[in-house]
Amino acid sequence: MVGRWARDIAYALLRLGWNARWEDIRDEFIKNKHLYPQASDFLDREDRGETSASGSWPNMAGKFGKHSTTSKLKDKDSQKIFRHLDGNRKKNKGHWELLYYDMGWDDEFVCPEHLESDVIGNYHCNPKVSRFLIGFDFPDEPGDVYLISNPAWKGWLKCGKAGSVSSRLSSYQTGSPHRDYEPEFSRYFLDCGAAEKRAHRLLRARATNWDHEWFEISLSDAKAILRSL
Repeated sequence: MVGRWARDIAYALLRLGWNARWEDIRDEFIKNKHLYPQASDFLDREDRGETSASGSWPNMAGKFGKHSTTSKLKDKDSQKIFRHLDGNRKKNKGHWELLYYDMGWDDEFVCPEHLESDVIGNYHCNPKVSRFLIGFDFPDEPGDVYLISNPAWKGWLKCGKAGSVSSRLSSYQTGSPHRDYEPEFSRYFLDCGAAEKRAHRLLRARATNWDHEWFEISLSDAKAILRSL
């Protein structure tokens, strides 16, 4: 689940047709406060004069900056949900563009009318942005999301997707002289690509460390994540 600020920004951009100026986003918050819990709470405190200089509206970019491609944080802390297109990001000038919206961010998601989108699994993707550039090159096909281990990397698990786990495991074994990759767990999904993306996001949040598809995490925690999808 993304932070509430990121969700509010993303939903506003979705309702505004994928991109908008910061002023338009703020106006959307004001006109439809019931749709934006975090923004509404801030606006109410601002009206009462309860916000500090460090909590002023222009500085709110810091609250959701890690969800933007302008982020300076480490990749493992960054969810690239939207991006700043021009102007001064720190003062929220210029335009923001939404890359995708995960319907799972809302308990009761209501898709805006006349929205043009590329629906992939649980995601509404910006039709102007290639899914390959933002990490959505997953097949719309059934398959397994799996966990495998290797004693050479104790405490680490690889999470991947495959139409056949046994075939995929066999391909890994050819690269190991000890043939010591072990299947630990797998779960079948109608859209294994979308499920893998959700699994990776949750694993990154829980893991002690990670590198691409490898995660330093206990098997019980990793299994629980796959079962929760």
